[in-house]
Amino acid sequence: MSRTERLRLEEAVSQADRDLEELAVQVADGEIDAVTAARLREAYHRERSEAAARLAGLDADRPPAEPEGPPMRRSRGRALVGGLVIVLAIAVAVGLVGRLAEDRDAACRGSPPGTSSIPTTTRTRPWRR
Repeated sequence: MSRTERLRLEEAVSQADRDLEELAVQVADGEIDAVTAARLREAYHRERSEAAARLAGLDADRPPAEPEGPPMRRSRGRALVGGLVIVLAIAVAVGLVGRLAEDRDAACRGSPPGTSSIPTTTRTRPWRR
């Protein structure tokens, strides 16, 4: 059976245990009479034992687990690609930080973002012949 079935059966066992605990509290508080409590206790025990038996059957049907071998080593190429990705990510981050710092400095000086702080035009006298 599937993992979902196993989880459902484990939850059914847990729910029956919680129901039995709650029933004991309700009987102690006098909320439920003895006849009703006995009927409910029998139903909860039956539900729990059925779910536990089906769960045990799942374990019996499952083949034994394969022993784990040594951990797999990463190939050199895979490690190299991973290292290059990390270096590239750091370079992009440094470049973005530098670009953002330039834009912030330009905004503080009042020039549009992406422009240099060095003036590109100078005032000179017209050239005469």
